[in-house]
Amino acid sequence: VAMDPSGVIFIGYYTPDSHLIRFEEWSGGTRLSQTTVDSPGGTGLGSQWFSGVAITSDALGDVHLSYLDFTRGQVLRYATNRTGSWVAETVTTCDDVLGETSIVTDSTFAPHISFPLPAASFGNLGYAVKR
Repeated sequence: VAMDPSGVIFIGYYTPDSHLIRFEEWSGGTRLSQTTVDSPGGTGLGSQWFSGVAITSDALGDVHLSYLDFTRGQVLRYATNRTGSWVAETVTTCDDVLGETSIVTDSTFAPHISFPLPAASFGNLGYAVKR
């Protein structure tokens, strides 16, 4: 959950029934919008899962999501609506379908993401920044 400067609440999540990464905006108890951010890149059994969704917003009100994607292999994905529409991209390889990500932006609005490293480094966190 994140909030923009005007108090609109942002929620990013994975919906397992349709295998999508979704984003919603809420004001008080009213949903203002619901948008699909990313959909599976694979169709085989076990290749339709996302996990570890994290969300933040920056001082401009742009939203940033990070999540683990097992539909395109085991990768860390990053998505933002900075350009007006949602753009998602693969950042690097990751590990563990049960892992979590964490995201924050700095004063230049660059996202910083922590995530589980591949199996060779089990138990260690990875770090990525997009400039």
